[in-house]
Amino acid sequence: MEEKKVAWLELFYDLLFATVSVANHVLLHVEDGHIHIEYLVKFVLIFIPIWWARERQTIFVNRFGKDLFY
Repeated sequence: MEEKKVAWLELFYDLLFATVSVANHVLLHVEDGHIHIEYLVKFVLIFIPIWWARERQTIFVNRFGKDLFY
C-alpha cells in the first residue's frame, strides 16, 4: 500500500484551526460568571468559518485523495 503524504493545504488548515485559540480569547470576557451575548456572537463568527473550511477540505481530500492545489 502506498504511503499517503500530507498536502500543504491540509497543514495550512491545521495551522488555521489553531487560531481558534485566539477566538477563545473572546470568551475570556466573563463578568459575574456570565458571558455577554456580544462576545458569544463574536466567538461564533470567528470559529464557524474556520471550522467549516477545515471540515470541507478534509471531506474533499478523503473523498478524492488530494486537494485542488496538489
